[in-house]
Amino acid sequence: MKPARRTGKYLFLLLLVIGAGLLSRRVAGVPLMVGDMLYAVMMYVIVRFFFRSARALIVAAVSAGICYAIEISQLCHPPLLLAIRRTPLGGLVLGQGFLWSDLAAYTLGVLLCVAATGVVRQYREWRRSVKAKRKYD
Repeated sequence: MKPARRTGKYLFLLLLVIGAGLLSRRVAGVPLMVGDMLYAVMMYVIVRFFFRSARALIVAAVSAGICYAIEISQLCHPPLLLAIRRTPLGGLVLGQGFLWSDLAAYTLGVLLCVAATGVVRQYREWRRSVKAKRKYD
């Protein structure tokens, strides 16, 4: 696949996840955990974009680590961080208050990405094998 095409797919997926995450905060009845899981999915997509050849578990560990670090940073209240968190974008990216449940949501979101990556890889391998069989038939 061409690099430009691959970049477009990552960008589309990233925008889709961000849109779903923002929408999850606006729709009544959607648990807050869904938005936090989508935040971790977004982080996984970003890390995967920069490290495309890395193993899924490495990407998952880096993604979860970034999410955990951002969550733990919510325990710190230096003036600069507080000022950033008061902005709309800063509040979305850095969050407002530490919650243990967010760590669980990030873990679930990243694990879903690892599972999805495995399913996609298996599908691609199956498709390649079907094409190879057709070629020799």
